[in-house]
Amino acid sequence: MAVNGPIQYIVFGVRTEDQQKEVVRQLRTASERGAIRVLDMAYIRKAEDGTLQHGRLSGLSEDEQRRYGTLARALIGMGAAMEFSKTGGEFGKGTFDGLEFGESVQEVKERIYDAAQDLPPGAACAIAVIEHRWLQELKENAHKQGVVVLAQGMVRPRSLLMLGAELQEAEQAAMH
Repeated sequence: MAVNGPIQYIVFGVRTEDQQKEVVRQLRTASERGAIRVLDMAYIRKAEDGTLQHGRLSGLSEDEQRRYGTLARALIGMGAAMEFSKTGGEFGKGTFDGLEFGESVQEVKERIYDAAQDLPPGAACAIAVIEHRWLQELKENAHKQGVVVLAQGMVRPRSLLMLGAELQEAEQAAMH
């Protein structure tokens, strides 16, 4: 599977099977429009006793379940990439080679598990790993005009809010 666009993981909080199906439907719609490509999907459910259980998302076709079998499940401790790691490999190699989440695979796993631990019993996290196809097209079209993308990155909304607050504090300090 050739990956050309930026990769992002998204963790959705869901309580019902209908919500899981809605996440799949929305991702499928965005994929059909060409904006993204879904690379993998998985989920973690928090049982009533507080234990975390891995599973497959409902609403995926059998073909989709076969195709989406490595990335997200490896991030939650399932699948072939996890076996690769258990047998002496390293995350960031093999399955993850060339994919950049902006943080280490271990940090991604920790972030996903932190989110899952915060769930109320009976709720679940739907984890999607997507490729942003729209950005690749934008870059290609810009390149045709001689424009070069010098840098790119992804920023979480919470980080932008924190940055805004820091800038505001700095401005106020400079005024006094």
